[in-house]
Amino acid sequence: MANQKKSKKLKHNKKRNTAFLFEALVKELTKASIASDTDRRITISKVLKEHFKKGSVLYKELELYRAVNEAKDTDRITAERILAEAKRVYSNLSREDVF
Repeated sequence: MANQKKSKKLKHNKKRNTAFLFEALVKELTKASIASDTDRRITISKVLKEHFKKGSVLYKELELYRAVNEAKDTDRITAERILAEAKRVYSNLSREDVF
């Protein structure tokens, strides 16, 4: 036990990770649809439509995440520009609304 190395864990707050929330909701929506759970499907659809509709803060944050994620196959200069623009746009989003 003396020789065991403690691994450092990255702290990750799932409640504040918009992309994770979106993907989890879509996954649950798919499960509800397959299971013919109409009530659950309707509830999840309402949440997605209300909070991730075009123009909403969470939609904008999700689009920023997607843009950065898709930049992985671009050259360094383009990726840096995408990241800088994403940071600029993100800094203008309401932290309270995102939370």
